[in-house]
Amino acid sequence: MSYTLIVRGARVLDPLAPEPRPAVRDIAIAGDRIAAVEPPGEIDPPPAAKAVDARNMLAIPGLVSAHYHSHDTLLKGCFAPMPLEAWLLHAVPPNYPQRSREEIRARVLIGALEALKSGITTLQDMASVHPFDPGEVDAILQAYDDAGIRCVFALQVGDVLGSRLLPFLEGLLPPAPRSSARELIARVDGERKRHAGRHPRISWGLGPPTPEACSEEYLGLLADLSQREKLPVFCHVYESKGNAAIARRHYGATWRASASSTSASRSRTASGCSAPRSSRSPRPVRTSRSIRFPT
Repeated sequence: MSYTLIVRGARVLDPLAPEPRPAVRDIAIAGDRIAAVEPPGEIDPPPAAKAVDARNMLAIPGLVSAHYHSHDTLLKGCFAPMPLEAWLLHAVPPNYPQRSREEIRARVLIGALEALKSGITTLQDMASVHPFDPGEVDAILQAYDDAGIRCVFALQVGDVLGSRLLPFLEGLLPPAPRSSARELIARVDGERKRHAGRHPRISWGLGPPTPEACSEEYLGLLADLSQREKLPVFCHVYESKGNAAIARRHYGATWRASASSTSASRSRTASGCSAPRSSRSPRPVRTSRSIRFPT
């Protein structure tokens, strides 16, 4: 095989290996694929292959960020800590003016580069596009393509007014025009089909914001689409105590219990934030120099 890159002397993390310390290995790359992982000196590369000295470095599989919002990238540090319900009034796309395509591209690229620098080679992006604009979807996906990162992309959209998610507001605000459940499903699936085959590192998922933001009809149609096209579903569930209380009031039980008897349980694996946020966050872990490869 014609190797194009040889990484020499890295300690290769293998969670299934019996050794307590990662073994030193050479890694051969052919094009965009890992072609061989062998003990030092056992790979005979062609003269034209580039060599990288990775001694004292750790080679690991690419990490996956299973829950991410590209529309939040530029909001870091913009707000003091606040409850989720107050934050929703300020920090989600329906509550601020539509951004330019240039800003959208910049925030996606910044987020992708931050991820790659941290060893993350795949993002699951629940992106809010409001007001809906196919050109904005194009800008997001093209930016991911240009960054070279993998992405499971989902349009984060529901068919129920956002006031249902906020205590005491449901029924007090005037109704706003909303697309029907079938119209929203057709829009989401239409975007998926429009981009089919255009982005080799991008696949599609489905992103209902939270069950309370979706009608039973919408969840049922979404579950049918998930099953039919084998699309993963990721969703927020119980992000705060208030969110959990609203869900219990709406469903008459916990959403988890309700889902087992509704159409939502037909969809493929759902994931997301499933516990109230804690006032304490895990401390970041500092790591030594490392070299990372996509999975």
